Amino acid sequence: MSIAIYNRPSDNVAGSIAWSAIASGDSAYPAANLWPLTDLDRGNPAKLTIKTAGGWHGDAGSAISVPLMVAWHNGDAAQTIKFEAHSASLSNPATVADVTTTLTLPAKRLNGFTLKQFKDMTGLTGYGAKRYYRFYFPVPGSNNSQNWGLKIWMGSTIRTLDNFDFGHQTHQGAQQQYIGMATPFAYSWRYNLQSAARTLAGPIATTSAGWAEFIDWYESAGGPVDPILLIPDITVNDAWIARFGIGGANGVATDVLDVTRNTKEFNTLTGTFEEATAGGPEWT
Repeated sequence: MSIAIYNRPSDNVAGSIAWSAIASGDSAYPAANLWPLTDLDRGNPAKLTIKTAGGWHGDAGSAISVPLMVAWHNGDAAQTIKFEAHSASLSNPATVADVTTTLTLPAKRLNGFTLKQFKDMTGLTGYGAKRYYRFYFPVPGSNNSQNWGLKIWMGSTIRTLDNFDFGHQTHQGAQQQYIGMATPFAYSWRYNLQSAARTLAGPIATTSAGWAEFIDWYESAGGPVDPILLIPDITVNDAWIARFGIGGANGVATDVLDVTRNTKEFNTLTGTFEEATAGGPEWT
């Protein structure tokens, strides 16, 4: 694997931005749903009432830095959506975005779950050292399947542990939750609960500085409680909204962080993560 990227919960600055639909916002799924990722809010996206061109607009009030952007849509595969950042405030609107990037929406996983895409904004033309007031997520006018919807993570920083690499011993698990029962004649019935969180575990070799930073990351999330951002491999456009740790009794997250420290050469962290799902395939 390649080097991984992560964010602490507090790095997501999308909540500091006042969001609104550009047009035809769905009052049942308001623009304020764009960013919250708590257990209560994770399955509630912002939506429009249209399949045609529209989008969302954000006003930060004051200039903020957003070097990392993650978005997941309900759009059809191969659709292109944009993210724009403007360094001019609303009182002095810019006619052209300072930074624009286009994402091509991927096909869904075979179980119906949506892949989350990320973009390192720092390498884009026009990014420089600027800070931004306004943000746009415009969407095209040809979503055939359903009305447009969106969830986002906007990282105020790009964090990488020193030598944050899962190496060659990574274990990735897939699970599909279901209800199973049997008739009095032992005929088996099974019902799909559509909860298919992936898991990722593996040893991470890092320096003493990386060891300390990993513990800070764990503590910033309340251990296995709050969602974090994890991009396991920067060469693969697949960002995870995850939580620390599985492996306790019956698959319940453990609150113990297992770290082996070698004070002479390197430190081995047992990195264990579980995708934070909402129980349905579209917005997890």
